[in-house]
Amino acid sequence: MIFNIGIQSGFILSANYSEKIVDRIEEKIKNQKIDESAFPNTLNVMNQKKKDVNTSCFSRQEIQKFENMRLNDTIVEGQLFGPNIYRKIGNSKQVYYVKYQLQADFKSPVLRYYLPNAEFVFFLSFFLIWLLTFVLITRLFSNKIKRELKKITEVNQEIEKLNLEMIVPSSKIIEVQRVLDSLNNVKEGLVQSLKKQWKIQDEQKILLQTLSHDIRTPITLVKGNLDLFLESENEDDKNRAAIQLQKGVNRMEELLYLVNSPQDEHQNIVDFNLELLTKWITEMKQMALNRDVIIKIKKVETSSVQINPIEIWNSLTNIVNNALDFSYSGSTISIQFIDAPLYYEINIEDEGPGFPEKCLDLIGKQVFSSRKAEDFHQGMGLYLSNYWLKKNKGQLIINNRVKNNKIIGAKVKIHFDKNISSLE
Repeated sequence: MIFNIGIQSGFILSANYSEKIVDRIEEKIKNQKIDESAFPNTLNVMNQKKKDVNTSCFSRQEIQKFENMRLNDTIVEGQLFGPNIYRKIGNSKQVYYVKYQLQADFKSPVLRYYLPNAEFVFFLSFFLIWLLTFVLITRLFSNKIKRELKKITEVNQEIEKLNLEMIVPSSKIIEVQRVLDSLNNVKEGLVQSLKKQWKIQDEQKILLQTLSHDIRTPITLVKGNLDLFLESENEDDKNRAAIQLQKGVNRMEELLYLVNSPQDEHQNIVDFNLELLTKWITEMKQMALNRDVIIKIKKVETSSVQINPIEIWNSLTNIVNNALDFSYSGSTISIQFIDAPLYYEINIEDEGPGFPEKCLDLIGKQVFSSRKAEDFHQGMGLYLSNYWLKKNKGQLIINNRVKNNKIIGAKVKIHFDKNISSLE
Protein backbone atom coordinates (compact mmCIF):
# COMPACT_ATOMS: atom_id res chain seq x y z
CA MET A 1 0.00 0.00 0.00
CA ILE A 2 2.84 2.38 0.88
CA PHE A 3 4.58 1.45 -2.37
CA ASN A 4 1.48 2.29 -4.42
CA ILE A 5 1.02 5.59 -2.57
CA GLY A 6 4.66 6.42 -3.36
CA ILE A 7 4.07 5.83 -7.08
CA GLN A 8 0.85 7.88 -7.15
CA SER A 9 2.49 10.78 -5.31
CA GLY A 10 5.53 10.75 -7.64
CA PHE A 11 7.96 9.91 -4.83
CA ILE A 12 8.60 6.59 -6.60
CA LEU A 13 8.88 6.30 -10.34
CA SER A 14 7.04 3.42 -11.96
CA ALA A 15 9.00 0.58 -13.57
CA ASN A 16 8.19 1.72 -17.15
CA TYR A 17 8.91 5.41 -16.47
CA SER A 18 12.30 5.38 -18.21
CA GLU A 19 10.93 3.37 -21.11
CA LYS A 20 8.23 5.98 -21.80
CA ILE A 21 10.81 8.80 -21.71
CA VAL A 22 13.08 6.96 -24.16
CA ASP A 23 10.13 6.33 -26.52
CA ARG A 24 9.31 10.04 -26.57
CA ILE A 25 12.95 10.99 -27.11
CA GLU A 26 13.22 8.42 -29.90
CA GLU A 27 10.30 10.03 -31.73
CA LYS A 28 11.69 13.49 -31.11
CA ILE A 29 15.23 12.70 -32.34
CA LYS A 30 13.90 11.58 -35.69
CA ASN A 31 12.66 15.12 -36.44
CA GLN A 32 15.18 17.35 -34.74
CA LYS A 33 18.60 17.45 -33.17
CA ILE A 34 18.76 17.06 -29.38
CA ASP A 35 21.49 17.04 -26.75
CA GLU A 36 22.05 14.88 -23.69
CA SER A 37 20.19 17.33 -21.47
CA ALA A 38 16.95 16.02 -22.98
CA PHE A 39 17.54 12.71 -21.19
CA PRO A 40 16.47 12.46 -17.53
CA ASN A 41 18.99 11.45 -14.88
CA THR A 42 17.32 8.05 -14.51
CA LEU A 43 18.98 6.95 -17.75
CA ASN A 44 22.55 6.05 -18.60
CA VAL A 45 23.23 7.85 -21.90
CA MET A 46 26.29 8.28 -24.10
CA ASN A 47 26.72 9.95 -27.47
CA GLN A 48 28.15 7.57 -30.07
CA LYS A 49 30.79 10.15 -31.05
CA LYS A 50 32.36 9.95 -27.55
CA LYS A 51 35.14 7.40 -27.69
CA ASP A 52 36.62 7.97 -24.24
CA VAL A 53 35.32 5.02 -22.26
CA ASN A 54 36.81 6.27 -19.03
CA THR A 55 34.44 9.26 -19.06
CA SER A 56 31.36 7.25 -20.02
CA CYS A 57 28.87 5.29 -17.90
CA PHE A 58 29.38 2.16 -19.95
CA SER A 59 32.00 -0.54 -19.94
CA ARG A 60 33.95 -1.62 -23.04
CA GLN A 61 31.77 -4.71 -23.35
CA GLU A 62 28.59 -2.60 -23.24
CA ILE A 63 29.94 -0.14 -25.87
CA GLN A 64 30.87 -3.10 -28.07
CA LYS A 65 27.37 -4.39 -27.59
CA PHE A 66 25.89 -1.05 -28.70
CA GLU A 67 28.16 -0.85 -31.79
CA ASN A 68 27.01 -4.26 -32.92
CA MET A 69 23.36 -3.17 -32.67
CA ARG A 70 21.41 -1.65 -35.50
CA LEU A 71 19.91 1.79 -35.12
CA ASN A 72 16.72 1.89 -33.05
CA ASP A 73 17.38 -1.68 -31.97
CA THR A 74 16.76 -3.01 -28.41
CA ILE A 75 18.46 -5.70 -26.30
CA VAL A 76 16.84 -7.05 -23.12
CA GLU A 77 19.16 -8.58 -20.52
CA GLY A 78 17.44 -10.39 -17.65
CA GLN A 79 18.22 -9.47 -14.01
CA LEU A 80 16.80 -10.42 -10.60
CA PHE A 81 15.09 -7.07 -10.02
CA GLY A 82 13.97 -5.97 -13.48
CA PRO A 83 15.80 -6.58 -16.79
CA ASN A 84 18.48 -4.25 -18.20
CA ILE A 85 17.38 -2.59 -21.44
CA TYR A 86 19.96 -1.49 -24.05
CA ARG A 87 18.68 0.78 -26.80
CA LYS A 88 20.46 2.45 -29.72
CA ILE A 89 18.41 5.43 -30.87
CA GLY A 90 18.98 8.37 -33.24
CA ASN A 91 19.24 9.34 -36.88
CA SER A 92 21.96 9.71 -39.50
CA LYS A 93 23.47 12.68 -37.65
CA GLN A 94 22.97 11.73 -34.00
CA VAL A 95 23.20 8.34 -32.30
CA TYR A 96 22.84 7.72 -28.56
CA TYR A 97 23.48 4.67 -26.47
CA VAL A 98 20.81 4.37 -23.75
CA LYS A 99 20.67 1.93 -20.85
CA TYR A 100 17.94 1.67 -18.21
CA GLN A 101 16.22 -0.92 -16.03
CA LEU A 102 12.57 -1.90 -15.97
CA GLN A 103 12.14 -1.36 -12.26
CA ALA A 104 10.61 1.14 -9.92
CA ASP A 105 13.03 3.59 -8.39
CA PHE A 106 13.11 6.73 -6.31
CA LYS A 107 12.61 10.07 -8.02
CA SER A 108 15.19 11.72 -5.76
CA PRO A 109 18.75 11.41 -7.11
CA VAL A 110 20.07 11.41 -3.56
CA LEU A 111 17.96 8.37 -2.62
CA ARG A 112 18.93 6.66 -5.84
CA TYR A 113 22.57 7.30 -5.05
CA TYR A 114 22.54 6.02 -1.45
CA LEU A 115 19.86 3.33 -1.69
CA PRO A 116 19.20 0.42 -3.99
CA ASN A 117 16.23 0.68 -6.33
CA ALA A 118 12.79 1.11 -4.76
CA GLU A 119 11.71 -2.47 -5.52
CA PHE A 120 14.73 -3.90 -3.74
CA VAL A 121 14.10 -1.59 -0.77
CA PHE A 122 10.48 -2.77 -0.80
CA PHE A 123 11.46 -6.45 -0.70
CA LEU A 124 14.17 -5.79 1.87
CA SER A 125 11.70 -3.90 4.08
CA PHE A 126 9.15 -6.69 3.69
CA PHE A 127 11.78 -9.25 4.72
CA LEU A 128 12.91 -7.19 7.72
CA ILE A 129 9.31 -6.69 8.87
CA TRP A 130 8.65 -10.42 8.44
CA LEU A 131 11.85 -11.24 10.36
CA LEU A 132 10.94 -8.81 13.15
CA THR A 133 7.43 -10.27 13.35
CA PHE A 134 8.85 -13.80 13.43
CA VAL A 135 11.25 -12.84 16.23
CA LEU A 136 8.50 -11.13 18.21
CA ILE A 137 6.09 -14.05 17.80
CA THR A 138 8.84 -16.53 18.70
CA ARG A 139 9.73 -14.45 21.76
CA LEU A 140 6.07 -14.22 22.74
CA PHE A 141 5.48 -17.95 22.47
CA SER A 142 8.84 -18.66 24.10
CA ASN A 143 7.85 -16.60 27.14
CA LYS A 144 4.43 -18.24 27.20
CA ILE A 145 5.96 -21.73 27.04
CA LYS A 146 8.44 -20.77 29.78
CA ARG A 147 5.54 -19.67 31.99
CA GLU A 148 3.70 -22.92 31.34
CA LEU A 149 6.82 -25.05 31.88
CA LYS A 150 7.41 -23.16 35.12
CA LYS A 151 4.16 -24.67 36.38
CA ILE A 152 5.63 -28.16 35.85
CA THR A 153 8.80 -27.16 37.71
CA GLU A 154 6.82 -25.70 40.61
CA VAL A 155 4.63 -28.82 40.89
CA ASN A 156 7.76 -31.02 40.90
CA GLN A 157 9.30 -28.91 43.64
CA GLU A 158 6.14 -29.09 45.77
CA ILE A 159 5.99 -32.86 45.34
CA GLU A 160 9.65 -33.10 46.41
CA LYS A 161 8.75 -31.08 49.53
CA LEU A 162 5.80 -33.48 50.13
CA ASN A 163 3.41 -30.55 49.98
CA LEU A 164 0.62 -32.82 48.77
CA GLU A 165 -2.21 -30.42 49.63
CA MET A 166 -1.30 -28.15 46.73
CA ILE A 167 -3.68 -27.65 43.82
CA VAL A 168 -2.07 -28.59 40.50
CA PRO A 169 -2.60 -25.67 38.05
CA SER A 170 -4.02 -26.06 34.57
CA SER A 171 -2.51 -25.09 31.24
CA LYS A 172 -3.94 -24.03 27.87
CA ILE A 173 -1.13 -25.92 26.12
CA ILE A 174 -2.33 -29.48 25.58
CA GLU A 175 1.10 -31.10 25.95
CA VAL A 176 1.85 -29.20 29.17
CA GLN A 177 -1.60 -30.04 30.51
CA ARG A 178 -0.92 -33.73 29.88
CA VAL A 179 2.29 -33.49 31.89
CA LEU A 180 0.46 -31.64 34.68
CA ASP A 181 -2.24 -34.34 34.66
CA SER A 182 0.47 -36.99 34.97
CA LEU A 183 2.06 -35.11 37.87
CA ASN A 184 -1.35 -34.79 39.50
CA ASN A 185 -1.79 -38.56 39.21
CA VAL A 186 1.66 -39.03 40.74
CA LYS A 187 0.69 -36.66 43.56
CA GLU A 188 -2.61 -38.48 44.21
CA GLY A 189 -0.83 -41.83 44.13
CA LEU A 190 1.78 -40.54 46.57
CA VAL A 191 -0.96 -39.17 48.83
CA GLN A 192 -2.70 -42.55 48.90
CA SER A 193 0.60 -44.34 49.47
CA LEU A 194 1.62 -42.01 52.31
CA LYS A 195 -1.83 -42.20 53.88
CA LYS A 196 -1.63 -45.96 53.80
CA GLN A 197 1.87 -45.84 55.27
CA TRP A 198 0.82 -43.37 57.98
CA LYS A 199 -2.22 -45.50 58.77
CA ILE A 200 0.00 -48.57 59.13
CA GLN A 201 2.37 -46.62 61.37
CA ASP A 202 -0.52 -45.35 63.50
CA GLU A 203 -1.98 -48.83 63.77
CA GLN A 204 1.43 -50.24 64.66
CA LYS A 205 1.76 -47.58 67.34
CA ILE A 206 -1.69 -48.47 68.68
CA LEU A 207 -0.78 -52.16 68.64
CA LEU A 208 2.38 -51.47 70.63
CA GLN A 209 0.37 -49.41 73.09
CA THR A 210 -2.13 -52.25 73.27
CA LEU A 211 0.63 -54.70 74.01
CA SER A 212 2.19 -52.53 76.71
CA HIS A 213 -1.23 -51.88 78.26
CA ASP A 214 -3.03 -55.22 77.91
CA ILE A 215 -0.18 -57.54 78.68
CA ARG A 216 -0.54 -56.62 82.33
CA THR A 217 -3.81 -58.60 82.43
CA PRO A 218 -2.36 -61.99 81.46
CA ILE A 219 0.72 -61.23 83.57
CA THR A 220 -1.56 -60.66 86.58
CA LEU A 221 -3.41 -63.85 85.73
CA VAL A 222 -0.16 -65.79 85.46
CA LYS A 223 1.21 -64.37 88.71
CA GLY A 224 -1.97 -65.09 90.65
CA ASN A 225 -2.31 -68.65 89.43
CA LEU A 226 1.44 -69.28 89.77
CA ASP A 227 1.20 -68.35 93.47
CA LEU A 228 -1.84 -70.61 93.79
CA PHE A 229 0.02 -73.42 92.03
CA LEU A 230 3.06 -73.12 94.29
CA GLU A 231 1.09 -72.80 97.54
CA SER A 232 -1.55 -75.45 96.89
CA GLU A 233 -0.96 -79.08 97.77
CA ASN A 234 -4.24 -80.24 96.25
CA GLU A 235 -3.78 -81.78 92.80
CA ASP A 236 -7.14 -80.49 91.57
CA ASP A 237 -6.25 -76.94 92.60
CA LYS A 238 -2.87 -77.28 90.89
CA ASN A 239 -4.54 -78.53 87.70
CA ARG A 240 -6.96 -75.62 87.70
CA ALA A 241 -4.11 -73.20 88.31
CA ALA A 242 -2.09 -74.79 85.49
CA ILE A 243 -5.04 -74.36 83.11
CA GLN A 244 -5.32 -70.69 84.04
CA LEU A 245 -1.56 -70.27 83.62
CA GLN A 246 -1.88 -71.71 80.14
CA LYS A 247 -4.72 -69.29 79.34
CA GLY A 248 -2.58 -66.37 80.52
CA VAL A 249 0.29 -67.50 78.32
CA ASN A 250 -2.08 -67.96 75.38
CA ARG A 251 -3.39 -64.42 75.87
CA MET A 252 0.15 -63.02 75.81
CA GLU A 253 0.80 -64.97 72.61
CA GLU A 254 -2.36 -63.49 71.08
CA LEU A 255 -1.18 -59.98 71.92
CA LEU A 256 2.25 -60.62 70.44
CA TYR A 257 0.63 -62.07 67.31
CA LEU A 258 -1.60 -59.04 67.01
CA VAL A 259 1.45 -56.74 67.08
CA ASN A 260 3.76 -58.76 64.83
CA SER A 261 1.37 -60.08 62.18
CA PRO A 262 0.28 -58.03 59.15
CA GLN A 263 -3.12 -56.40 59.48
CA ASP A 264 -4.65 -58.54 56.76
CA GLU A 265 -3.83 -61.73 58.63
CA HIS A 266 -6.04 -60.98 61.64
CA GLN A 267 -9.05 -59.53 59.81
CA ASN A 268 -11.23 -62.50 60.81
CA ILE A 269 -14.75 -61.03 60.62
CA VAL A 270 -17.49 -62.79 62.59
CA ASP A 271 -20.81 -61.98 64.28
CA PHE A 272 -21.74 -62.03 67.96
CA ASN A 273 -22.36 -65.77 68.07
CA LEU A 274 -22.88 -67.85 71.19
CA GLU A 275 -19.51 -69.59 71.00
CA LEU A 276 -17.69 -66.27 70.89
CA LEU A 277 -19.72 -64.76 73.76
CA THR A 278 -19.24 -67.89 75.91
CA LYS A 279 -15.48 -67.70 75.40
CA TRP A 280 -15.43 -64.01 76.32
CA ILE A 281 -17.54 -64.56 79.45
CA THR A 282 -15.27 -67.36 80.64
CA GLU A 283 -12.13 -65.26 80.17
CA MET A 284 -13.66 -62.20 81.87
CA LYS A 285 -14.55 -64.30 84.92
CA GLN A 286 -10.96 -65.57 84.99
CA MET A 287 -9.78 -61.96 84.99
CA ALA A 288 -11.72 -61.44 88.26
CA LEU A 289 -9.92 -64.25 90.07
CA ASN A 290 -8.00 -63.03 93.13
CA ARG A 291 -9.65 -59.58 92.71
CA ASP A 292 -12.42 -60.09 95.33
CA VAL A 293 -14.89 -58.82 92.72
CA ILE A 294 -17.79 -60.78 91.26
CA ILE A 295 -18.60 -60.65 87.52
CA LYS A 296 -22.30 -61.25 86.98
CA ILE A 297 -23.64 -61.94 83.47
CA LYS A 298 -27.27 -60.74 83.40
CA LYS A 299 -28.14 -61.26 79.74
CA VAL A 300 -26.54 -63.02 76.78
CA GLU A 301 -28.06 -62.38 73.32
CA THR A 302 -26.40 -63.05 70.00
CA SER A 303 -26.47 -60.77 66.93
CA SER A 304 -25.61 -60.74 63.22
CA VAL A 305 -23.58 -57.52 63.57
CA GLN A 306 -20.21 -58.11 61.92
CA ILE A 307 -17.07 -57.36 63.94
CA ASN A 308 -13.38 -58.15 64.23
CA PRO A 309 -13.36 -60.35 67.37
CA ILE A 310 -9.73 -59.63 68.28
CA GLU A 311 -10.23 -55.87 68.22
CA ILE A 312 -13.57 -55.93 70.08
CA TRP A 313 -12.11 -58.29 72.69
CA ASN A 314 -9.20 -55.88 73.21
CA SER A 315 -11.71 -53.09 73.74
CA LEU A 316 -13.87 -55.16 76.08
CA THR A 317 -10.96 -56.38 78.22
CA ASN A 318 -9.69 -52.81 78.71
CA ILE A 319 -13.11 -51.72 79.96
CA VAL A 320 -13.52 -54.75 82.25
CA ASN A 321 -9.98 -54.27 83.62
CA ASN A 322 -10.79 -50.65 84.45
CA ALA A 323 -13.97 -51.78 86.19
CA LEU A 324 -12.04 -54.40 88.18
CA ASP A 325 -9.34 -51.89 89.13
CA PHE A 326 -11.80 -49.28 90.39
CA SER A 327 -14.43 -51.60 91.94
CA TYR A 328 -14.67 -51.85 95.71
CA SER A 329 -13.79 -55.13 97.41
CA GLY A 330 -16.75 -57.49 97.47
CA SER A 331 -18.68 -55.51 94.81
CA THR A 332 -20.26 -56.82 91.62
CA ILE A 333 -19.67 -55.99 87.93
CA SER A 334 -22.78 -56.61 85.83
CA ILE A 335 -22.44 -57.37 82.12
CA GLN A 336 -25.23 -57.65 79.54
CA PHE A 337 -25.15 -58.54 75.83
CA ILE A 338 -28.36 -56.96 74.46
CA ASP A 339 -29.72 -57.44 70.95
CA ALA A 340 -32.33 -54.77 70.08
CA PRO A 341 -34.08 -54.19 66.72
CA LEU A 342 -31.96 -51.11 65.92
CA TYR A 343 -28.77 -51.75 67.84
CA TYR A 344 -26.57 -54.22 69.68
CA GLU A 345 -24.98 -53.28 72.99
CA ILE A 346 -22.60 -54.63 75.60
CA ASN A 347 -23.30 -52.96 78.96
CA ILE A 348 -20.74 -53.01 81.78
CA GLU A 349 -21.77 -51.60 85.19
CA ASP A 350 -19.59 -51.53 88.29
CA GLU A 351 -20.06 -50.41 91.92
CA GLY A 352 -16.98 -48.20 92.14
CA PRO A 353 -16.54 -44.44 92.59
CA GLY A 354 -17.56 -43.72 88.96
CA PHE A 355 -16.09 -41.06 86.72
CA PRO A 356 -15.54 -37.45 87.83
CA GLU A 357 -18.30 -35.41 86.19
CA LYS A 358 -15.91 -32.78 84.84
CA CYS A 359 -13.86 -35.49 83.17
CA LEU A 360 -16.59 -37.37 81.28
CA ASP A 361 -16.01 -35.39 78.06
CA LEU A 362 -12.28 -36.11 78.17
CA ILE A 363 -12.51 -39.85 78.76
CA GLY A 364 -11.41 -41.83 75.71
CA LYS A 365 -8.69 -39.37 74.80
CA GLN A 366 -5.13 -40.57 74.92
CA VAL A 367 -3.86 -37.97 77.37
CA PHE A 368 -6.61 -38.38 79.95
CA SER A 369 -6.29 -40.21 83.25
CA SER A 370 -8.25 -39.86 86.46
CA ARG A 371 -5.47 -41.69 88.30
CA LYS A 372 -2.31 -40.28 89.75
CA ALA A 373 0.44 -39.34 87.36
CA GLU A 374 2.71 -42.10 88.58
CA ASP A 375 0.09 -44.74 87.85
CA PHE A 376 0.83 -46.97 84.84
CA HIS A 377 -2.63 -46.75 83.34
CA GLN A 378 -2.74 -43.04 82.38
CA GLY A 379 -6.15 -43.34 80.64
CA MET A 380 -4.74 -45.54 77.87
CA GLY A 381 -7.30 -48.32 78.38
CA LEU A 382 -10.37 -46.28 77.43
CA TYR A 383 -8.43 -44.58 74.63
CA LEU A 384 -7.52 -47.97 73.11
CA SER A 385 -11.07 -49.25 73.61
CA ASN A 386 -12.44 -46.23 71.77
CA TYR A 387 -9.89 -46.72 68.96
CA TRP A 388 -10.80 -50.40 68.37
CA LEU A 389 -14.54 -49.66 68.52
CA LYS A 390 -14.28 -46.87 65.92
CA LYS A 391 -12.49 -49.26 63.59
CA ASN A 392 -15.52 -51.55 63.87
CA LYS A 393 -18.06 -48.72 63.46
CA GLY A 394 -18.87 -48.94 67.14
CA GLN A 395 -19.34 -46.28 69.78
CA LEU A 396 -18.13 -45.97 73.36
CA ILE A 397 -20.72 -44.40 75.69
CA ILE A 398 -19.58 -43.59 79.23
CA ASN A 399 -21.77 -42.44 82.12
CA ASN A 400 -22.14 -42.72 85.87
CA ARG A 401 -24.79 -44.68 87.72
CA VAL A 402 -26.63 -42.24 89.95
CA LYS A 403 -29.08 -42.90 92.76
CA ASN A 404 -30.51 -40.25 95.07
CA ASN A 405 -28.09 -37.72 93.54
CA LYS A 406 -25.19 -39.92 94.51
CA ILE A 407 -22.79 -41.75 92.20
CA ILE A 408 -23.03 -45.48 92.88
CA GLY A 409 -20.80 -46.67 90.05
CA ALA A 410 -19.81 -46.36 86.42
CA LYS A 411 -21.75 -47.48 83.33
CA VAL A 412 -19.99 -48.18 80.04
CA LYS A 413 -21.79 -49.14 76.81
CA ILE A 414 -20.30 -50.62 73.67
CA HIS A 415 -22.89 -49.62 71.08
CA PHE A 416 -23.38 -50.76 67.45
CA ASP A 417 -26.08 -49.25 65.21
CA LYS A 418 -27.58 -51.90 62.95
CA ASN A 419 -28.41 -49.37 60.21
CA ILE A 420 -24.65 -48.73 59.81
CA SER A 421 -22.42 -51.39 58.36
CA SER A 422 -20.11 -52.54 61.11
CA LEU A 423 -17.07 -52.93 58.88
CA GLU A 424 -16.07 -51.47 55.51
